[in-house]
Amino acid sequence: MIKGMIEQLVYSTYRLEAYTADGRVSSGTGFCMLFENKATGDQSHVIVTNKHVIDGCEQLVMHTHMHNGDGNPIKNKKITVTISLQDGGVIRHPNPRIDLACFSLVHAGMKTEDDLMPFYVPLETALIPTEDQLAELSHMENVVMIGYPNGIWDEHNNLPIIRRGVTATHPGLRFNDESIFITDIATFPGSSGSPVLIVDQGSYVKRDGTTMLGYSRAHLLGVTYATYQRELTGEVKKIPIPTADRIISQTNVPIHLGLCVHSKEILELERELWKRAYVT
Repeated sequence: MIKGMIEQLVYSTYRLEAYTADGRVSSGTGFCMLFENKATGDQSHVIVTNKHVIDGCEQLVMHTHMHNGDGNPIKNKKITVTISLQDGGVIRHPNPRIDLACFSLVHAGMKTEDDLMPFYVPLETALIPTEDQLAELSHMENVVMIGYPNGIWDEHNNLPIIRRGVTATHPGLRFNDESIFITDIATFPGSSGSPVLIVDQGSYVKRDGTTMLGYSRAHLLGVTYATYQRELTGEVKKIPIPTADRIISQTNVPIHLGLCVHSKEILELERELWKRAYVT
């Protein structure tokens, strides 16, 4: 089994290639989570991403590792997974202002090469911090974002890119009264859908300044969906992170702030999924 939080994270995050009916291709990020129905015990493996990554697309392609049958991946062996978005398996957050969506890996019409067994490391919803845990965080926490900026990835080893930064606003507060917070991380096309996490191993500092030696913590804080850009006029605008590789006018300059949906909104996706009684 994969051990270590970071090791699990790199095997839970996937590069999503989105195809439209007219042949256009864009890329974004998604990550695997385990949704569980507490009432029935049913479980479902889903990929969480942004709505704007999959909106207007008919098909997604992602690459997973091959399962060796003993709970580990076969290194340098990747499987192409094709997912139809026309089979009713996509769950969109019911609030139109929340840029989150997910799809069940079974009920979204998943097909793999030669029926090979794909390898997933799903994140559990227990990583989503409670209100009490959020209250213990400071305004500036060290965070990591895992994804595929500009579609860049380690194609040979089938692994994502890890970026490190800090929270620019408190991750437990509603920035401008929206269910979002901001990170100070360079955010580029392809980063849409990237999970943002606190991963402290061996020690961390609490909000009151207490150093917790010998303790570790991991929290899934949110999902990156947009960035700020400064126009030539000097006006700063919030824009969804583009997913297609294209020439961008140099009059729009990124200021390296990422906007993230609060991770608690993922729980709303979980509730929506169980309304459809999906079981994997």
